[in-house]
Amino acid sequence: MSKKKKGATAPADMQKCEAFLHRILYRVKLPKKEMKALKEDFLRLFALYTEKGLSEAEIEERVGADILGDFYRPASPYLWYPLDSAAKVYPLSMTHTKQTMFRVSAYMKEAVEPAILQVALLSVLKRFPLFATTIKRGVFWHYFDAVRTRFSVQPEKNPPCSSIFLGGNRTPCFQVLYYKNRISLEIFHVLTDGTGAMTFLKSLVKEYLRLLGHNVAENLPSLSEPPHEEETENAFLRAEKQKKGTGFLQPMALQPGKGIKKRKEARILHYIMPTDKLISAAKREDATVTTFLTSCIIKAVQDTAEMAGDKERISVQVPVNMRRFYPSQSLRNFSLYAVISTPYGMRDRAEILGETKKQLEEQTTPESLARMMHSANQMATSPLVKILPLGLKGYVLKKVYGVLGESTLSATLSNLGNMTEDFGEHVRFFDFVLGRTSKQNIKCTLVSYKETAVLTVTDALYESRFQESMAKSLSDAAVPFYIEGVAR
Repeated sequence: MSKKKKGATAPADMQKCEAFLHRILYRVKLPKKEMKALKEDFLRLFALYTEKGLSEAEIEERVGADILGDFYRPASPYLWYPLDSAAKVYPLSMTHTKQTMFRVSAYMKEAVEPAILQVALLSVLKRFPLFATTIKRGVFWHYFDAVRTRFSVQPEKNPPCSSIFLGGNRTPCFQVLYYKNRISLEIFHVLTDGTGAMTFLKSLVKEYLRLLGHNVAENLPSLSEPPHEEETENAFLRAEKQKKGTGFLQPMALQPGKGIKKRKEARILHYIMPTDKLISAAKREDATVTTFLTSCIIKAVQDTAEMAGDKERISVQVPVNMRRFYPSQSLRNFSLYAVISTPYGMRDRAEILGETKKQLEEQTTPESLARMMHSANQMATSPLVKILPLGLKGYVLKKVYGVLGESTLSATLSNLGNMTEDFGEHVRFFDFVLGRTSKQNIKCTLVSYKETAVLTVTDALYESRFQESMAKSLSDAAVPFYIEGVAR
C-alpha cells in the first residue's frame, strides 16, 4: 500500500477544502497558471493547519474570506506612480541585472514556516499597493506600473542584496526570502528607503505571526484598512522653495583599502551588542549613537588606508530620515544625507568625534535640510533636465550634480533607529544590510530592537583592518559585542 504524501488532503476533507478555497479565491481573477499556484498556496496552508490539529472554525478565524480582498484582479491601466524626487537617479545607473539593493531582516525565535510566510505576503500586499509594481521606462523618466500577480517567497540561495532581474513586464522591485529562522526583504532603493522597507517587513512579520496564532505589534498599520493616500506621496515636494539649493557635488574621498585585493563577493559581519550599553557609551562622550559610530568609522578608515597624504579627505555619508523634520506617512524614499569630512591626518578619535558632532549639527538644521530638499526637487523639475530624453539624463546628472558617483564617499553609516513595535518573544532582533557597490568598499548600518542593537559592516576587502579598528573602538568604549556573519 502506498504511503500518503505528507501534507496531502484526505478524501474526507476534500469537501471542506473546496469550500475553504472557494471562500478565499472567489473574487480572484488571475491567469490560469497563477490561479493554480494560488490554490496550491492555500492548500498547503490548509494541510499544515490540519496537521497541527486546528479545527475548521479555528482555520476560518485565521484565514478569513477577506484575506486577499479584491486585490488580485487586473490592475487599471491608469494606475501608475511617478518616481519620488530622490529615486529618479537610481534607475539611470541600473541595468536589467544590476541595481542599488538593500536588505532588512527579522530573526525569528523558531524556524520559518514557508507555507505560512507565502500566504502572509499575499495578504500584506493589498495594504501596500506601491510594492505591487514594476519599474518601466518612459520617454523622459522611469515610472512604477501596477501589477497584479502571485507574488512568491523564495528560499535564500544567493549572496545578500543580489540584484533582481528586471527584464520582465511583471517583475517586482523586491523579493521576500527565508533561511532557517530569518525572514528577509531585499529591495531596489528606487522603490523606498529603509523606513518604508522596514514598515513593510514588520507588517509582513506581524501577519505571519497572526497566521501562526499570535497577535502582536498592534501599533502597525491594520491590513483591514484601505491604503492611505499619503503613503505614496512624493514627500520631497513639501519643501518650500529656496533661493538657493545646497548642490550635491562633493570632492573625491579617500577610499579605504585602495590597492588591496577585493573580494568577488562581499563580506557581511554583524556586531551584536546590548542597546543600553551602546547608548551609554555615546552619552559618556556627550554624543548621539550616530555621532559616536560615525567617529569610529572615520577612525577605522584612517587605520585601513595605506600611504594617504594629509591633504586627502575621509568622507562618511550619513542618511537623514526627513520624516523627523517633515512628519509624513510616506512609504517612499524620504531621506537625504549629511557628509562628514575630515582630513586623513586627524588621528585622535576625540578630535574626530568633536568634528563629527559639529558637522552633523550644521548639516541637519531645518534650514540646511530644506536647501537640500530644494536641490533634490530642482534635479527633477529643472526645465533642461525635464525635456532631455531618458537616455541623456544620466550623463547630464552626473556632470551637473555629481549624485551618481560614489568616489566622493569613503564609507556610509545608515542608522534606522529603534524598532518600537512589540513582537513578544517571537522576534529575536532585526538587521539591515546595504548592498555592495563597485566604488564604495565600506557600508555600515545600525538597527535596534528591544535590548539588542545590530551594527552591520559590509565590505569588499580581503584584509580585516577596518573590522579590527571598529572592534577596538567598541571595546575601548566598554560596549560588549559578539560577531555573527560569513565571509562569502
